[in-house]
Amino acid sequence: MKTKRIVGCVGAFLSIVSIVGSAYAVPMKDAAGKLYIDDLTPSGSAKVDFPNALKTINSNTDACGRLIVRNSSGTPLTGVGSILINGTSTPAPTAVDTVPRCLNGVAEVPQTTPYKTPAGDFVFPGLSPLSSQAIAFPGISLSRNVSVNACGFISLTSSAQYPLTGTINVNGTPVNTTTAPMGNPPKCINNVLYTAE
Repeated sequence: MKTKRIVGCVGAFLSIVSIVGSAYAVPMKDAAGKLYIDDLTPSGSAKVDFPNALKTINSNTDACGRLIVRNSSGTPLTGVGSILINGTSTPAPTAVDTVPRCLNGVAEVPQTTPYKTPAGDFVFPGLSPLSSQAIAFPGISLSRNVSVNACGFISLTSSAQYPLTGTINVNGTPVNTTTAPMGNPPKCINNVLYTAE
């Protein structure tokens, strides 16, 4: 059973709440858009899954100026409609071809249009040889382990890589970031949780 005591705090009333129970309280956002989720295990860790994350990597072109984006478990390309190359949205190739050998900076078979390999890799020819390219994959699910404070709550800030849009999962439990109400954020002072009343 939760216990409460009313104290004053910058024009708002706060309740001191003991940490009990396993179900999450209603997540809330502060005026800056930071998301707060409590009723977690104090001083533990929470796994947060972001289904709409933006994964970014740097990859070098080969000596023939081909950027080869590998299809892998970390960057699954199946069903991907587009990726960002140096910030420019680039449609995923649909034509299938094989990668010819590169001899002294010249491809055995000239290629000018993007294609994908039978293994599902994306190949973008015609770039500067041996140059670094920034690649971003929108809409790939990424996970973060977030430290839970001594009062049993976490705070999450939206970013391009980890956007707080739609539903995220915290320790496997869905949390709708869109419907989270605005409010005064909780505070943890001397391991005691203060929440808005």
